[in-house]
Amino acid sequence: MAATDESFAWFKPIRNRIRKYEPLSLIIECSKVLHEVKEIPLVKMKHYTPWSLLQIIKWTVIYGEPINYGLKTATRNDVHIILNQIRDLENHVTMPSEYSDVQTFLKALSYQQFWLQQPPDQSFYGRERQIISLDVRQNIQKRFYNAAGLQLSDFLDLAMLLSFYYLSHPNGWVEEWFVRDLKPAPDPNTIRTFFSLLSRSRVDLKAFLRTQDERVRRFDLRLYEQSPLKFYPLLSVEKRYMCYSPTVLHWALSSFIYDFLKANDPGGFSGEFGELFEGYVQLGLSETGAQFFTESDIQSIIGRGSKSVDFVLPSTDAIVLIESKGIEMPVYAAVSSDRKVVDKALEDSMLKALKQAYVTTHGLRHATTAHPATGIRSTIHVLVVTYKSLYIGKGADFVRGDIERVLREFCIQNGIDIGLIPFSRIHFLSAREFEGLVAVMKAGTNLNDFLLGVERTNSMRESEKFDFGQHLPNLTLPEIVRKPFTDAVESLQSRLRR
Repeated sequence: MAATDESFAWFKPIRNRIRKYEPLSLIIECSKVLHEVKEIPLVKMKHYTPWSLLQIIKWTVIYGEPINYGLKTATRNDVHIILNQIRDLENHVTMPSEYSDVQTFLKALSYQQFWLQQPPDQSFYGRERQIISLDVRQNIQKRFYNAAGLQLSDFLDLAMLLSFYYLSHPNGWVEEWFVRDLKPAPDPNTIRTFFSLLSRSRVDLKAFLRTQDERVRRFDLRLYEQSPLKFYPLLSVEKRYMCYSPTVLHWALSSFIYDFLKANDPGGFSGEFGELFEGYVQLGLSETGAQFFTESDIQSIIGRGSKSVDFVLPSTDAIVLIESKGIEMPVYAAVSSDRKVVDKALEDSMLKALKQAYVTTHGLRHATTAHPATGIRSTIHVLVVTYKSLYIGKGADFVRGDIERVLREFCIQNGIDIGLIPFSRIHFLSAREFEGLVAVMKAGTNLNDFLLGVERTNSMRESEKFDFGQHLPNLTLPEIVRKPFTDAVESLQSRLRR
């Protein structure tokens, strides 16, 4: 029996049990646990995995009986029973040995779980504000207003207020009056529009979730998805709104503008956002005080027709190449067990970034122009910074198979020595990890020394890390996220009635 057929057969008893309960009572009981998760000792966390609780909520919305007065009101013990059934189900999905390789399995597992294990910090609300501030033509603001019917500034203020509300209210419910202390008071239509962007009724949510399921045809692989509830983190119930999980809400708000415009205005938004994200990375590099050169600077050396990386950071015997990509992993690739599917999904972005790195390295190495970035360096690092985490592991993990074959063919065709950049010195960073690296540099750590340390750590089986962020110390976040966050907080505080 195929894994997807076997897993669905094991799912049917879960579905049938869910149908025994009044849907809202089961959703509320799961939500209560999700609100308590941060208070639950780690030793008990394995019994309350957030991704499983979110899965129960999703299945309840899709399969729960809409109206049946004979249904049972769910209790905490009922949630325990379903969680145990899910653990049994997990033994009948695609096993790690059935994935193309261990990295592809870790990618799926990380995609499912890592985001729910990171507590919110200032970057959650500072990053998008900083990126939007770089949009001098205000195209993002215009696109958002046209698609949402709400001023972007109003959305950002209300989003921050809502996040603060859930930091101090363990109850999952919120009503529109939660903004009553703001002055000037938001227009009632503004408040209703705000909640309409973040919430869906059970009926509307059911239709949305079924559409989301079409993105991943195999049932067993859907178990590894990031809960689609992150797109609508509030449940609308008779003019009240229930937050499924504070963590999911914070994550939803942290990238809402990106997710919303990508879904509702994909044509022009992606290109514009890519440029803004590049500007964001440049701001971070400027904050470190390190010498760096932009794509325009590099092209003046290696030729305007050459595709170079966005930034180059030279030092005496090393050079660091940085390419920014305002992208995320497509859902079908994030959960796929097939390495070829992942490679194909990232071909136009990540493979392109690596080609640019080799072209840049070759061009600078053979340039006749005297410049701090030209000449032969003994050590070359490549950092590809993406807006969201791709969970593809280290460079040596990613540059294999078809990706390596295509990259080698490209280098041969262009007379480039592929050995110039060891794959072990290629790293993939999310925006959050880039911010952490900026903090490391601001603390006085030499970037080349730090990256060589990462390479050494990853070269030993007993110490290697899957994720770049696991190498980063816990330091104060840089100004690129702290200042827009603190400015927004101060602005919001000035509007609160005393």
